[in-house]
Amino acid sequence: ISIERIQQLHPDAKGIANDLLIDYTEHYIEQGRSPIYKYPLRMDGLFIALREKGISDFSMNLKEFKVGPNDLVIGSPGDLMQSTVNEGTYLSQALMVSSNFLKEMYISLNSFMPFFASQKEHPVFRLSNQEKEELKAYFMLIKEAVESEDYFRVDITKRLLAAYLYK
Repeated sequence: ISIERIQQLHPDAKGIANDLLIDYTEHYIEQGRSPIYKYPLRMDGLFIALREKGISDFSMNLKEFKVGPNDLVIGSPGDLMQSTVNEGTYLSQALMVSSNFLKEMYISLNSFMPFFASQKEHPVFRLSNQEKEELKAYFMLIKEAVESEDYFRVDITKRLLAAYLYK
């Protein structure tokens, strides 16, 4: 699924063209409602979500996980993801970044290679409250940059996103 398609399904989500999607909206999921991940989806970009509220069953590349508060989920382009949610309130700091946008950021992907190799086997990370709050601070700066009318908002967003990824 592409960023463009997610924007069509969730018009309230903010972003930069078809390169970046950012969402921090609390959702109440009703029983029987079809969330975006009702069926497995192959991601067309880097996907990062930090859950703050709610618990769901989640699969990445056919491996099953439980995702709850303080869990960070990372999916690489091409990964197959699906989430099953129960009725309740959900809140996540969610980002999806196109491969092109990542390339334009000019960060050293070689430094991330050991991490991404590990991430394929273990895409869900439990964070401490302090780690969650640190990432949330970066996330809120990215969200603010995306929503701004600043002439340099794309460049500012790229730099903040790079800092978020390194963190």
